[in-house]
Amino acid sequence: MNPLKINSEKYLVFALLVLSLVYWIIISLLSEGNPMRAEAYQHYMFSRYSFQYPELLLHHWGKPVYTLLSAPFSQFGYEGAKIFSVIIGILTAYFSWRIAKLARLNYRPVIVLLVIFTPYYALLMISSMTETLFSFFLIFSIFLYLDKRPVWAAILISFVPFVRSEGYAVILAFLLVMLLNKKWKALPFLFTGIVIYSIIGGFYFDDFLWVFTQSPYNPNGVEFYGTGEFLFYFKNSKIIFGDLIRFLIVAGTIFFLVKYSMGLIKKALFPSFTTDLLIL
Repeated sequence: MNPLKINSEKYLVFALLVLSLVYWIIISLLSEGNPMRAEAYQHYMFSRYSFQYPELLLHHWGKPVYTLLSAPFSQFGYEGAKIFSVIIGILTAYFSWRIAKLARLNYRPVIVLLVIFTPYYALLMISSMTETLFSFFLIFSIFLYLDKRPVWAAILISFVPFVRSEGYAVILAFLLVMLLNKKWKALPFLFTGIVIYSIIGGFYFDDFLWVFTQSPYNPNGVEFYGTGEFLFYFKNSKIIFGDLIRFLIVAGTIFFLVKYSMGLIKKALFPSFTTDLLIL
């Protein structure tokens, strides 16, 4: 491959990331109020006062890993918490591009813009919600795994339930991929985060099962939070993704599945890079 072309792509991506960082920091500082309302302020308060009240670092709803990583930024006020979220969003876009390189996709720099300017993701980046950090843990872990560093991928993704509770489902996806590829050495590390936080919280709460027993999302929590319809995200896809990205998701999914199905005919069901990418 032409080295000049590779370098020009790096410079382009770097420029896009830096310009996007500056742009969204300015937007976050100029924005009044908060698009995510009370929930974002609550996460900020947990983060802001966690140094003064260390027990907040183990608060289940506040999300321990988010509270820990965002706390230094939150000491500068809500603006600091928003800047943390913007930085994390930019890093997520960067590793999305790195995954695109590993997958040898065309038009890779465009992925930076697709991540950072997805409508709902942009709103999350200028607030103190946990979704942005969750996306970073997910994308960075996928990158590490596809870059043939399964142990580090397993360690990192093991902490994702302490960023958002949906992380348990993500861990199952990594478990499936590692079983298919016989990554036996990496499998135990999928429990790293749960074990560490169970021990730390166990001494504090006198309950080494606190990760599960104190979960706000147990069956009783359904009565408080309520439930949504199965097609909620599909019906709200225009608000979440916008028309352009919504079209690209549909077209890209159809194209990928057709191309992947043709590949299965040739390679049967043996694990491959494409299979891993599809699952993750």
